[in-house]
Amino acid sequence: MDAELVKRLKAWFYLRLAPEDWSKFGVSATSVLQTFDNDPDQEDALLRFAEVVILLEMQKQKNPFFVAKQRQLELQQLGLTREQRRKVSGFDRMVAEGYVEIARDSEDRPYTWTEKGRKLLEAEPHECRRVSG
Repeated sequence: MDAELVKRLKAWFYLRLAPEDWSKFGVSATSVLQTFDNDPDQEDALLRFAEVVILLEMQKQKNPFFVAKQRQLELQQLGLTREQRRKVSGFDRMVAEGYVEIARDSEDRPYTWTEKGRKLLEAEPHECRRVSG
């Protein structure tokens, strides 16, 4: 992943992740994003974090399908290749890998998070790349 794409993706993280959600991953947004700078598998780590960012937003929405699709379009506009975007595939992959179940939750959303999904949402940024790969 070239430096310009890394820069655009990090800017996307700032836009997509609510300020209160950054505390789930570290002290500050800057400190969290710096952890990716020296990662030997930076591309994979950034893509896994993008998936977690999308999951956090999906968790807060009534229609997670729409959110997943919108974020995929945004990632395409940022310049991620089709192969890179497949690593951040969103809802279908989360269901297939057992993170989400299709069932109405207490807030009448058409899905519910499994224990595995809740662990992903609580993972440290450096752990995100290991969750499903």
